[in-house]
Amino acid sequence: MRLFFLAGFWAVYSIVAFGQTCDASFTASQTNPCGLEQVTFTVINPASTFNYEWDFGDPQSEVDNPSGTNDNVLFGAIVDHAFTASNTSDNYTVTLNVLNADGTICDTETVQITTKPAPSAVLERADDPDNSFQNCPQTLSETFQLFMDNAGSTSADMYTINWGDGSMTFSSSTPPDDIEHSYGIGNFVLTYTVTDNS
Repeated sequence: MRLFFLAGFWAVYSIVAFGQTCDASFTASQTNPCGLEQVTFTVINPASTFNYEWDFGDPQSEVDNPSGTNDNVLFGAIVDHAFTASNTSDNYTVTLNVLNADGTICDTETVQITTKPAPSAVLERADDPDNSFQNCPQTLSETFQLFMDNAGSTSADMYTINWGDGSMTFSSSTPPDDIEHSYGIGNFVLTYTVTDNS
């Protein structure tokens, strides 16, 4: 009687443990994140008899991603990844491989992640092809007229130029285009800030 019970138990255990389906279906918390924004990937109905290997298609993230969730390859049923940020919209193909106990792949699924461009702050001189930001005066009363154009993001929410000389800060929801500023003699630190609300 005891042997029959053990045999019956083993049959039930085998159905539960080894009858699990190899399925690479998964969800992503979002598919259009900002760069460096954490995205959570979750296997649907994970099974303990399989291993889950993720490749985020983002090897650069291991070089210049300071968020801490920067491994390009991870294992597990629930993982996080923060994609590399750049000033362009980039596409990443995330691949999930489901592995049998012997390491062979039994199912694969992919999803496309498209990151939003990060705001970039780049100014150039509108009146100087060499983009020189210095001028050598000939008299102590001479002023330097600086004409600036935006050369970075064009779809951000706010553009600010702190001229660094105590004058009123330029602030606009549209990129600066041929903005003029007059400097006296001296050294000044100009700060250009581009802000995206996302």
